[in-house]
Amino acid sequence: MKKYYKLLIAIAAIFVMLSVIGCDQLTDPGETPAAETFTVTFVSNGGTPVTAASVESGHKATKPTNPTKIDYTFSGGADPKETKYIFIGWYSDSELKNRFDFNTEITEDTTLYAKWQTVAKSKIEITVSSTTTEYEKTEEVFIIPADKTGDDITRITGSLPPFLDEDADDMDLGVFWQGRNVTISPFVMGRYEVTQELYEAVITNASAILTAASASSAFINNMEDGPSTCTGSSFALPDVDGDENQEYRPVDTVTWYDALYFCNVLSYALDLEPVYTFTGTPTVTSGHIVGGITAVAWDKTKNGYRLPTEAEWEFAARGGDLEMDTWNYMFSGADTASDRTYSDDYNSGLDAVGWYGFNTARENGVTAQIIPQAGSTDRKSWGSHETGSKACNELGLYDMSGNVAEWCYDIPVACVEEDPDGAGSAGTNRAVRGGSWYSAASDCVVTSRAEKAPTAKEQNIGFRLVRSIFED
Repeated sequence: MKKYYKLLIAIAAIFVMLSVIGCDQLTDPGETPAAETFTVTFVSNGGTPVTAASVESGHKATKPTNPTKIDYTFSGGADPKETKYIFIGWYSDSELKNRFDFNTEITEDTTLYAKWQTVAKSKIEITVSSTTTEYEKTEEVFIIPADKTGDDITRITGSLPPFLDEDADDMDLGVFWQGRNVTISPFVMGRYEVTQELYEAVITNASAILTAASASSAFINNMEDGPSTCTGSSFALPDVDGDENQEYRPVDTVTWYDALYFCNVLSYALDLEPVYTFTGTPTVTSGHIVGGITAVAWDKTKNGYRLPTEAEWEFAARGGDLEMDTWNYMFSGADTASDRTYSDDYNSGLDAVGWYGFNTARENGVTAQIIPQAGSTDRKSWGSHETGSKACNELGLYDMSGNVAEWCYDIPVACVEEDPDGAGSAGTNRAVRGGSWYSAASDCVVTSRAEKAPTAKEQNIGFRLVRSIFED
C-alpha cells in the first residue's frame, strides 16, 4: 500500500512540474502571440472594384488607388450617352456623411464606401476654323442642392459657424448670416479656376468665334490674351519633378469686366446663350476693360457661362451639405489647425487644400511662420501654382481656398433672399472670395469676404466659371 501511495505522489509531482513548464511556455516573453487582424472592405458604389485589405489591430489601413466610374445610357440606335464621375473619397457610413481618415487605427472590421460627384462636362473643346482643341483642367461638376423633399432648390437659414466669434464683422460672416434665408438653385461649376491656357485661347480667337456665331458686334478689340502676372522667372514655379505646368496656372490680372467678356465669348464658342449685356462702349487700356460701361445686365434665363454669385460660391466652397461636418470647416475641404483661429495670418490646416502666403514659396507647400523673401534659399517659388495641385473639397472642387482669389458677380452689401446676385450699377465694387497665394490664412476662410473695383486687375485675382441648370 505504501508503494501505491508513493507512486501516486510521484505521478502528482510530475503533473505539477509539467503544468509549471507548460505555464512557462505559454508566458514565454520570447514568443510573440499572433496579432489579431481585421478586414477593411471597400464598397465602390458602382466604381471599379477595390480589393479588401487585412490590417493588424491598432495599425492603419493603406489608402488604395482611387477607383473610376463611368455610366452609359443607351437609347434606341443612338450613340450611348456617357456620364463620368469624380471620385471624392472613402466614407465610413453608407449615407456618405463621414469621410474616413486613413490615419485612424483599425480596431474592428471596417466597411468604407466610395463617394462620387457627377461630371457635368468632361473637358471644354473649342473649334476655330475647323480645328477643334480640347483643354485640360476644364471639367465641371453639378452642384445640385436638393432638399429632403426632392425639390430642386434648397432654402438655407444662416447660422454662425463654430469657428467664428462675437468679434467677427460683416466681412467675416460670409453670405449665410445668422437668421438670413437664402435659396440656392442648381448650377454647374468648374472644378478648377480658369487657366491661363484657356483664357488665352478664348481671347486670342474671340474675333473668329464671334464672327462664326454671327455676333461680331460683341467683339471688343485690343484685349490682352496673356494678361497674367504669374509668369517668368520673377514668379517661378517650384522645380520639383516638373509636376507643375505654367499653362495650368490660373489666369490672373483680369478685371471683373474682362471676366464677364470672357464668359460671353466662351458661351458663343460652345453654342450656349451669352448671359451678360453691356451698356455703353467699353474702354480698353493696356489690354483690359477699365471703363466706358455704364451698366451690366445678367439675363437669368440664359444658359451660358457666368461668374458665380457669392451664395453659389460659398455654398460650393463649404461642401454643399449643411448636415456634413465639412459645412463648418474653416477652409474649403479642410479644417483649421487646432491651435489657430479664423483671424490668424498662418494656419497649417490650410496646407492640404490651399496655396497661401505662408506656404506658396516653399518646396513642400507646408506652412512657415515667416514668408521666405526674394533671394532666400527657402524661397523655391513665387506666385500661383498649377490649379488642382492640392486636394479638392467634398464636391471635387479645387482651390476654393487660396491660389488665386475669385471674382463673384455680386456687390458685397447686397441682401436679397433668392440666389443673392447683388445686381447694381456698373462701377460699384464687386465681391472677391477665397483668398490667394498672396493672402493670410484669414483671407482664405470660406466665409471671408473682400471687395474690389470692377476695373481692378491684380496678380492674385482670377475667376471660376458657372452655368445655370434649367429643366428640359
